[in-house]
Amino acid sequence: MKPQRTLNDPNARAAAIHTFKHLKHHGYAFEPDLAHSWAIVHRWKPNDAQQLSEYAAGVSAAIDATRARIRLEGRRSTDGDRKQNPSKCDCPKGTGRGQCYSGD
Repeated sequence: MKPQRTLNDPNARAAAIHTFKHLKHHGYAFEPDLAHSWAIVHRWKPNDAQQLSEYAAGVSAAIDATRARIRLEGRRSTDGDRKQNPSKCDCPKGTGRGQCYSGD
């Protein structure tokens, strides 16, 4: 009799999470509900299908949050550059001397 394989096995869990990270990194969208459906169709146990769906949701949320944080930090550093270097000022006055930051 073969031993039962489940996502409770740390190696199987790591492989599932790695696969979702890899898919997301390469631009493939996935929905947790579809991962669950896929697992059921491929005769996974209901508990494992649910865990797979939860891993998919967790990876997607974590990567989206990281990307949002990076975008926000990028904006902050750009704004900081403009404040520290008035020659980078793109104020509507068009002077390039940073008046938009001095309260004018």
